[in-house]
Amino acid sequence: MKLLILLLLLTPLDEKKKVRVTCPLDGHKFTATRILRTNDWGGVDKDFCRHAYKTRPINYYVWVCPKCFFAGKKKDFDEELSDETKEKLRGKLKPLEPIRKGRKQEAIPGYVKYDLLAQVKTLSAAPPLEIGKAWLSAGWTLRDEGAIFLEDFDEWERVWSSYRLDRLPLQLGKRNRADYDFEIARKVEKKLEERRYKTLDRMLRLYLVAYLYRKHGELIPALAPIAKLDASRGENSVIDDAVAKMKKTIEREQGFLRRALPHFEKALESGRLAPTTKGEIAYVQGEIHRRLGDNVKARAAYDLALKTSPSKSLQQLATDQRATLSP
Repeated sequence: MKLLILLLLLTPLDEKKKVRVTCPLDGHKFTATRILRTNDWGGVDKDFCRHAYKTRPINYYVWVCPKCFFAGKKKDFDEELSDETKEKLRGKLKPLEPIRKGRKQEAIPGYVKYDLLAQVKTLSAAPPLEIGKAWLSAGWTLRDEGAIFLEDFDEWERVWSSYRLDRLPLQLGKRNRADYDFEIARKVEKKLEERRYKTLDRMLRLYLVAYLYRKHGELIPALAPIAKLDASRGENSVIDDAVAKMKKTIEREQGFLRRALPHFEKALESGRLAPTTKGEIAYVQGEIHRRLGDNVKARAAYDLALKTSPSKSLQQLATDQRATLSP
C-alpha cells in the first residue's frame, strides 16, 4: 500500500501540453494549455461537476484571446468564423476583469473565461443548450476557488487531519470524494451542536463545514456556518478574509446559475432534444433550483426528469435528490 501511495504522489495529476493557438476572430497568436488527461478524484457533484485532485483542469478547457477576448474550446479555435459571425463579435466581448494583451492563459480566472464563452455563444446565436452550459460551467469554476484552504495555519491543519480529510484518493477507493466530504461536514455539524468549543476551535469547525459544502456547490448549507462566522468577525483575520472571499464566490456562482436557467428552459421548450438529453437538462435544472433555494421549482424539474429520462441511473438520482427537499 505504501508503494502504491508513493506512486500516486509521483504521478502527474494532469497530462497537458502547451500549444500555439491562432485566434479565429483577429488572427492573434498566443500560447494555451491543452489538457490531454485528468482525473475526478476530487469528487463528482450531484449536478455532474467533476473535481480533479489538487488541480483545476476546468480552467484550461476554454482559451481566451488576450487581444480581442474571443473565447472557445479547442474545436472553436480549429474552425473558421464566417464574416457575419466576426461582425457580430468584433468589439462586443467584455471580460469581467481586465485582460492585458500579453496576459497568460493560466492568469485569467476560469469564470472570466466561461463568461466570455457564454458571450460568444450568445452573440453568435448558438443553441440555448450551449449557452446554458457555458454559464453553468462558469459557476462550476468557482467551487474549488471559493473553498479556500487555510495555508500555513497549524490549527486548521490539525482540525483538517483530525477528520481524516487528508486521505489520498487511493485510500478512499471507488468512493466519491464528494459523498465523503458531506459525511464529514454532517459529523462536524453534529459535534458543534453537542459540544462547546473554545472560540478558535469553534470557528475552525464552522469554517470546515462551510468549506466542504462550498467546495461542492452546496450553497445554502454553506451559508449557515458562514452567517455564524460573520457574527464572530474580528476574532481571527485569516478566517475573516477567507469567509469574505468565499461569500463573494457564492454570490458569483448564484449569478451564473441564474443566467443558465432560462437557456436550459429554452432548450427544453425547443422540442429538439433527445429524451436522454432532455431528462439530463431537466435534472440539472432541478439541481440549480435546489442550490438556489427554490424547492418548488426544483421538485417540478426533478419530476420532469423522472417523466422524461429513459436512464434508470438518472431516474434514481432524481428520486434521491427530490427526497432531500423540504416540504
